[in-house]
Amino acid sequence: MSEEVRAIVFVIRAFVRLREQTVANTAILRRLAEIDSALLQHDSALRDIYRKLLPLLQPPDCPTQAPNRLSL
Repeated sequence: MSEEVRAIVFVIRAFVRLREQTVANTAILRRLAEIDSALLQHDSALRDIYRKLLPLLQPPDCPTQAPNRLSL
């Protein structure tokens, strides 16, 4: 094979690899966008759960009195 043909084959293979990588990157970016969207939804749901549980984690406003015990 002549040097020119080798150079042409090299360039064509380089473009084929570049195209394959571009397609792969596009698929990866699409999947990352899906994951990001799901994480944002989960983040919102977790924030809502936290807001609802927060009042339950706070100590009561007034301390409760111990029950009266009768001495015998």
